[in-house]
Amino acid sequence: MKTTKKDFELFKNECQKWVDRFELNNWKIYYVHEKLKDTYANIRFDLNGRVASIQFNTEWDMFGVDNMIEGIKETAKHEIIHLLIARITEIAEARYVTDSEVGEANEELVRKLEKII
Repeated sequence: MKTTKKDFELFKNECQKWVDRFELNNWKIYYVHEKLKDTYANIRFDLNGRVASIQFNTEWDMFGVDNMIEGIKETAKHEIIHLLIARITEIAEARYVTDSEVGEANEELVRKLEKII
């Protein structure tokens, strides 16, 4: 099934809700509505520049999804959680990392979650 402009707007609004909730407003986020392979959405980010691009699929496979609107909302939350843990992800994927970098990234996430939970 094709996703509409209305679906895309819902997705962007839900993403913004979670960006606000997780206090990630220091990121510049671009949204793209395009055909993706094997996923509802995808995120790419540049941690140093605090820039992210979130792609929302123009196709929606209802496999395993009972309600498309709820599925879109959950997908938006999922992508923003990836943004929330972007720093830890990048550190974990680095060829080198110091104990202090891991500890600092860990504390940053814990402090955010303290405010949210």
